[in-house]
Amino acid sequence: MERTALITGGAGFLGQAVVRSFLRLGYRVIITIRKDEQLNVKSIAELKEGHLRLHTVRVDLTNENETQSVVKDLIQKFGKIDTAVFCVGGFQLGTFLESDINAIESMIQLNFFTAYNVARPVFNEMLGAEFGRIVLIGAKPALEPKSGNFAFGYSLSKSLIVKFADLLNAEGESKNVITSVIVPSILDTPVNRESMPDADYSKWVTPEEVAEVIAITVSDKSFALRDPVIKVYGKS
Repeated sequence: MERTALITGGAGFLGQAVVRSFLRLGYRVIITIRKDEQLNVKSIAELKEGHLRLHTVRVDLTNENETQSVVKDLIQKFGKIDTAVFCVGGFQLGTFLESDINAIESMIQLNFFTAYNVARPVFNEMLGAEFGRIVLIGAKPALEPKSGNFAFGYSLSKSLIVKFADLLNAEGESKNVITSVIVPSILDTPVNRESMPDADYSKWVTPEEVAEVIAITVSDKSFALRDPVIKVYGKS
């Protein structure tokens, strides 16, 4: 039976790699795109070419009511969502003393609430189906505070993701609804290379490598996994 995956942030570097991975695995894939997002038309066209199983939807994931309405409509249209991967997120520099409440709120809004707003209707549907896989994207600084003091709001928001997974698993494991957190070190993307031109890129992990780990995490081979946090650090 064909499985359906919902991937938020499908137009980003990591999102595109995840989309390609799931299409290769035979999933029907739905990707969310911001309403104001200027798409890389070529990349989206390449993803869609020959893939009738790929669908896009524009939605403001920071808007709870809008997001839940859109997700419920998707569930009704496609019947189910087997897997949800939340790739939307953002980064912001600033130590604790440099971070005002607005900076912290913006990071929590972007990195936590965009996942929370989608997860509520998805998790509810998965509980009813007694099957589901949710994948959240964490961050190394959230697990290793000394490496995250330069980005206080970002690290704090990503630490919420780890606790979120724990709480979802406490409720969902008995219904075979498993939530995992994939924690990359630094993703090897053009944006990160531009911002850190002197770094050793060979130590970073590529979006494709992270996407491969995500695919394994939600596969039937993952039944033995118990720790929701999976570190994908490469050589860093």
